[in-house]
Amino acid sequence: MSPVYLGECVKPHLRGRLLVIGASSNVASFALASWINYALAFRHGALQWRLPLAIQLVFPFIIFPIAPFVPESPRWLLLVGRDDAAKQVISKLNNESITGDSMMTDYNSIKASIRLERSHRVPLIDVLRNRDKTQNLRRLLLSCGTQFMQQFTGINSLGFYLPTLLHESVGLDLQTSRLLAAVNGTIYFIAAFLSLAVVDRLGRRRLMLYGSLAMTVCHLISSLTLKTAQEDPSRMKTFGNVTVAFFVIYHAVFAPTWAGIPWVYAAEVNSIGWRTRGAGAATATNWVTGFAVVQFTKVGIDNLQWAFFLIFAILCLLFFPVVYCFYPETAGRKLEDMDEMFIRNPSWFVFGKTEMIQPTRPQAFIDAEMARISESQVTIVEVTPDKTEK
Repeated sequence: MSPVYLGECVKPHLRGRLLVIGASSNVASFALASWINYALAFRHGALQWRLPLAIQLVFPFIIFPIAPFVPESPRWLLLVGRDDAAKQVISKLNNESITGDSMMTDYNSIKASIRLERSHRVPLIDVLRNRDKTQNLRRLLLSCGTQFMQQFTGINSLGFYLPTLLHESVGLDLQTSRLLAAVNGTIYFIAAFLSLAVVDRLGRRRLMLYGSLAMTVCHLISSLTLKTAQEDPSRMKTFGNVTVAFFVIYHAVFAPTWAGIPWVYAAEVNSIGWRTRGAGAATATNWVTGFAVVQFTKVGIDNLQWAFFLIFAILCLLFFPVVYCFYPETAGRKLEDMDEMFIRNPSWFVFGKTEMIQPTRPQAFIDAEMARISESQVTIVEVTPDKTEK
């Protein structure tokens, strides 16, 4: 719910950065967990497992008293017909009066978009056959696809097994392996917040494309250096150090690209009525594929050794044409632009279509929004002999 809620409550020019902050908080927690693991590796007994569980209890006690004071999303309020409450929330988010111009523009735009979406509503079976004009199935698959690709870049293979990899494959002692894993988690955390500077400027699409190529290089070099180190033990230290360096570079590349963008994308690309379902399906995809990757990593390393990382190199390379061909840009658009984008461009292929891939809001979508608002404000006047009804 967190990415959906943030996405529905902020302006387009801030949406990417705030969603990235939310996603990067996961990385911050990962870095913290890495240092806790390193510290507790020197302890024995019940404290080694009790303390990590106890630390997790701190955060719910922080969130619980705050949650009742968080307002509902204005888009959800309008979706369920609570217009007055939606106006109050929009005015607070815009920091202006309930009759302000910006508030009324946002209110009318969301209201008109919901009306447009409902006018194109079809039975669920037609949605599953991709026969609705707003293409909810396509958008849901795009959401799930980002999470699938995120996990098959190999992030959890390294995230869960990095100390084991450094010890068994690179030849480092356990203490050094755990320390390097914690240091890597810290670099990962710092790099994740670097995306704040580029997520709205470059857009979601470019970051995924650049990240795919860079991670391909990291996995390829790591595989080749591991191969050389295993074939020539006298050079293991040198090539082991290179392998460690590219594991760290991989995390530094992944963090500002594929770490946060899938969460941002799933919260943006779906329609109002399908946003929570799309985000839920995407999150489920993330956990199912993450589980699968973690399950086969140890077996893969034991049997394939250095060649195991070639699998991820090939997959990362394949993700480039997938994103290039099928993934439209969502940066700079209002959430209400998404229906318009898919209605105007029914083809699943997006490359070569400027309004589908540019990181700034196309003028066509601005014009379409103004047209929706104007149409929704038309008053039909019927004159009868004894009264005028509006």
